Amino acid sequence: MIKNRLEWHHGRRICRSRKYKSTKGSDGNPAVIQTASWYLDSVLRVCSVWPEQLQQIAAACFWIAQKIHGPVASASMLIKCANGAFSKTQLLRAEEAILMKLKFPSQPVVPQDYITYLSWWLDDAHPDEIEIAAVFLCLCDLMVNKTLCNELPSVIAAACVQALRLTAAGETGLDAAS
Repeated sequence: MIKNRLEWHHGRRICRSRKYKSTKGSDGNPAVIQTASWYLDSVLRVCSVWPEQLQQIAAACFWIAQKIHGPVASASMLIKCANGAFSKTQLLRAEEAILMKLKFPSQPVVPQDYITYLSWWLDDAHPDEIEIAAVFLCLCDLMVNKTLCNELPSVIAAACVQALRLTAAGETGLDAAS
């Protein structure tokens, strides 16, 4: 009986993986699908899931995997792909429960988390060069001026990327302000 249950879940996992693979945001990244499947298998191994909750759990696993491998679809998009089978609140609760069940360590948010996105947004053709320079600038600024540690990580990241943009344009912060 256990074998049949696992085979049934495995078959459902494949079905769910195909459904979420077409979701905008993953760009067909096989790492997202593989990681989401691994999380779903791990969740099914450590706790019982009702069949009617499987779609919600699969969506939460997919969402977590997207957050690791990027880019991330919105909760609304996942709910739309699931034909409204669950709400945003249920998706967030499922995500939190999965992270706790799989014992994900909590991590602080740092400016580098924002710099990656801002670098891509500024110049999607050369985001790596911008990201490397902005991270270097960020770390130097934080070492020199400890009061920056009181700022939000997103503010520090935006300031570093903006400083690079102004430098690349041949401007200084004072020139741009006037």
